Amino acid sequence: MGLIWGLWHAPMYLPQYDSPFQFILFLLNTLKITIILTWLYNRTGGSVLSTALLHTVGNLTFEFLPATLASDIIQIITPIILIFIDRMWKNN
Repeated sequence: MGLIWGLWHAPMYLPQYDSPFQFILFLLNTLKITIILTWLYNRTGGSVLSTALLHTVGNLTFEFLPATLASDIIQIITPIILIFIDRMWKNN
């Protein structure tokens, strides 16, 4: 799903990248965000409103706060924690 979402957004973001490596990082970022939004959707009983609000907050955050190494590390660790600790992919 994250790959499809990344390709969906590609026409908007692709012109700003100077190298294919930057675009690959963008696709990995959409995969990471997809994991977080899927976790939220599953944990709220299928609430599209909550996932849309988190997506909006994420977009606004990227507009106003600079990306740092610390924020990138937190964003990478969060989905890993959600997958392995919460066991979001298993039936309860």
